[in-house]
Amino acid sequence: MTTLECPARLAIARLLREARLNWRLSRLYETLKALEPIVRLVEEGCDLSPSLGAPNTSERTTSSRQWARGAVRLAAASAYLVGCDDQLAQLVNLAYREWGDDATLLQIAARAAMDDGRMEDSVELVRRACALAPRRSRLLELLGRIEARAGNIDEALAAVRVAARLRPRRASLRIELAELALAAGQNDLGLSALGALIDPPCLLHARLLAGAGRWREAVEMYNRLIEAGHVTPTFQSISPNHTTTMGLQSSNRGIVADEDLLNASIERIDVLERLGDRAAIQALADAESDDPFRCQAVLVRLAEATLNMGDPVRCARLASRCRHGSESAFALALLSVAATLLGRPMLAERCRTRLGLRDQSLLARAWRRGLMAEVIAAQSSCERAGADPTQSVLEPLLEHATHVLTQVAEQSPQFADVHYHRGNCLAALGREREAVAAVDTALSINANYTDAQRLRSSIKRAA
Repeated sequence: MTTLECPARLAIARLLREARLNWRLSRLYETLKALEPIVRLVEEGCDLSPSLGAPNTSERTTSSRQWARGAVRLAAASAYLVGCDDQLAQLVNLAYREWGDDATLLQIAARAAMDDGRMEDSVELVRRACALAPRRSRLLELLGRIEARAGNIDEALAAVRVAARLRPRRASLRIELAELALAAGQNDLGLSALGALIDPPCLLHARLLAGAGRWREAVEMYNRLIEAGHVTPTFQSISPNHTTTMGLQSSNRGIVADEDLLNASIERIDVLERLGDRAAIQALADAESDDPFRCQAVLVRLAEATLNMGDPVRCARLASRCRHGSESAFALALLSVAATLLGRPMLAERCRTRLGLRDQSLLARAWRRGLMAEVIAAQSSCERAGADPTQSVLEPLLEHATHVLTQVAEQSPQFADVHYHRGNCLAALGREREAVAAVDTALSINANYTDAQRLRSSIKRAA
């Protein structure tokens, strides 16, 4: 190893100080330029030790390696930030030849590979870095991010959980853990991660509540986010580390200009539809009808929900406002179904004509909504609807299913599943004798049919 004389070592120290100053001032190209002579000396195997009077040769060698490694790390970080991938690769290879794997350099190389879309290389690099520094929280956080982008949600969740245990007060780690828990379907874990935050992100919190089946709390959280977004142009949803700018125009209160606010509006309708809260959906529909600036995606989703709730009048009103725009295809399909249910065949035909042969799947989807709406609307005026609305809605569907299953049983009499399901429908309708006969037929075909045996026993106990 070539040992530099004192003036040369002082010059190297001056260059390193200059590079660090440029780094602090974000002068990345100047940082690289100042570090070029130092990197060249490292490649030549020179002793860069700043310990001019070190009595021990081993101490001088250790100090030299630390100084040289720091310079190479700084050069690699600068090369990554300015986008010099070739130079970064050369620095990583140089460090590997001189000192073996280095966790910091592997971390930088993993980030560069992730940015380039080379996910397999990125995962390999960051795993090697974590093997060297298993308790470095930033590295574990990066591992989780890369694993998530590679589609390995469970591995990403495990890495971020370890990082959150190492740094429990970091809000960004807890939020990332909650996001990964939501993607993995572990909603309780996500809610627990957000529980320590003073002001957790509303949209993420609402999604976790909905995923955990806490529908009413989810609706309240969606309402909080949407109302806050409507009131002020800028909405800080969480801690200062994670600020979301809603980007709303103050002159037009109803404009949806932010993706989070748009998603919250649509997801709130989904949750209300799962709850079966017809009154709340109708109230939203009436409020949206008074707002001429509302996003078409929200209007069309709301029109679909009102149709599903058996309200074709509001559906037609909302869908008619979206016949010209990005959501026009599904709006026309919904309007065609609603017009048919309302007895306006000419309007329905005009909508189908405009829709043409394109997007026939949208028309089929709208009709599935419309058929359920027709059943609800037909039963809402019945006397039984007030006493037992659930039964009044389900009974026509069960009767229709029984009729279809009877026809299938006549065509395929040796199909035990058909007889079993027919008996199930008959039992729900209260026709026990016919249900027992259908179940007995299924058992005669398959004596080991466990579900049929259980159904027959339950019918006998009920009788």
